[in-house]
Parts: sequence; C-alpha cells; structure tokens
Amino acid sequence: MTHEEWLAERRLGIGGSDAAAIRGLSDYSSPYCVWADKTGRMPPKEDTEAMLLGRILEPHTAERFVKQTGLSVRRVNHSLVHLKYPFMRANIDRRIVGQRAGLECKSCSPYRLKEFEDGQYPQEYYVQCLHYLAVTGWDAWYLAVWISGVDFRIFRVERARAQADIDSLIRTEQGFWERYVLPDKPPPADGATATTKAIGEVYKTAVDKSIDLSAMEGTFVAVAGLNAKKLDLEREIERHKQSIKLAMGENTRAECSAWVANWKPRKDGVRVFSIKEK
Repeated sequence: MTHEEWLAERRLGIGGSDAAAIRGLSDYSSPYCVWADKTGRMPPKEDTEAMLLGRILEPHTAERFVKQTGLSVRRVNHSLVHLKYPFMRANIDRRIVGQRAGLECKSCSPYRLKEFEDGQYPQEYYVQCLHYLAVTGWDAWYLAVWISGVDFRIFRVERARAQADIDSLIRTEQGFWERYVLPDKPPPADGATATTKAIGEVYKTAVDKSIDLSAMEGTFVAVAGLNAKKLDLEREIERHKQSIKLAMGENTRAECSAWVANWKPRKDGVRVFSIKEK
C-alpha cells in the first residue's frame, strides 16, 4: 500500500498503534483522538520527525534483528484482520519465516533508556505486540528496539504467557468500538494533552453563539477550585527550589543520596535550574 492507502485503511478499524492510546498509555494520542480519527473528524495526521525517522530506520532495525538472531523475516504488504472481530486490524512490520510469529520494529530517543532497565520496555510497545497477537492468532511477537545511538534491544512476547492480557485487550477494544465508534459517541474527557489538541481540531470552526450549561455548573466550580490549588502548589514548589538555590549559592551542582540539582549559566549568563533523580 502507499502511505495514503495505509492512512485510509487505518480508519476502517483499530490498529496496533491505536491499542495503547485506547488504554491511555500513549503520550501522543488518547481514546478521544482515536475516536475522532475513526469517525473521520480528524484531518490526515502530518508526519512528525519521530515518525519519519521511525519509517527510515525500520528496514535497518529489521536487518539488525536478522543479523543478531539468525532468523529470516519477510514483509507483509497488506492488512490483516481478526476473524471474529473485523474492526481489529494489523499492518505488521515483518513476519518471521518458519514461525507463527511477527516482528515489530521501533526506534526511540536515548532519553527513554531508563524505561529499558532490568529487561523492561515501554508498556505501549507491549500492548501493540498484544494487539498483533490477537489479530493474527500467532504464537509469539518479537520486538526490536533501536535506542538511538545508545543500544539495540530485542524482546519476545509469547502468547502462552500473555493470553490473559490478550483477552483483556480484545475486551477493551471491543468495548471502545461498540460503545463509542459505532454509535458515533465521543469518549469522556480524560485530561490528556493529546485530547485537548484533538478537541481543538475537531471544533476548529467557531459559531458566534451562546449556550446554557447550567447543568455543568459543578464542573465550572471544580475548574475554579483546582486553578486556585494549582497556584498555591506552584508557589510551594518555587519556595522549595529557592531554598535549594540559596543553599547552592555560586555552586553549579548539588547532590544528595538520590537526587542531583544543576544551576548552570547559559551563554547569555542566565542560570538554569533543574532537579533530577540519579
């Protein structure tokens, strides 16, 4: 498929990249975003630099996987559809030759390295593999992750160990499709930044009209109360930062058992303060 055909195909059902968003595990999407996309309310998503880089690196990631494992892979240039739940679809990166298994290729920033400690990896990657296992009915899914300029990791998700999670994901996706997409009813607000952006896109056109929202007065009161708490909290955070700065004085770095504070000057002479866990 061309990229445009792939985008059109995505709107026919739930794909692997949608699964994590429906579960609330994506930093870039949300249940509302998926609903707006599937119901045709969102314009075609423009490629970000990360998306472009991911597509460029995909064949290199697959090649590195082949060299490291000795396995052979093959492209699958068509959509796969769940036999019982046709709204569940998959456009997989590679199929493992000689196995009932597939391969998902990922590339990510070295800033995410901490998520790979002790053999772990991001939950959204796991959920995507579960989705592909659900659609295909295969026995395992490999995950190859290129941590840009730092490391290359390979993981394997086995159906035998993940069946309960697969069944749970199928129920989640079925509920989402039948509760929101088919009746054209938006999911509830969730506070995600991605949802805020999607709502702004869906209602980009404004009508100069006033409506009565007396039934939501409690929500208005909640917003006002939370804004007041937010201001108090921000001031308290700043007070603690000021205490650390006063203790650091002219020094650019301070440490305690689990934390590091940096207060370094930029080229323009302004000192930038940050705190992070070791």
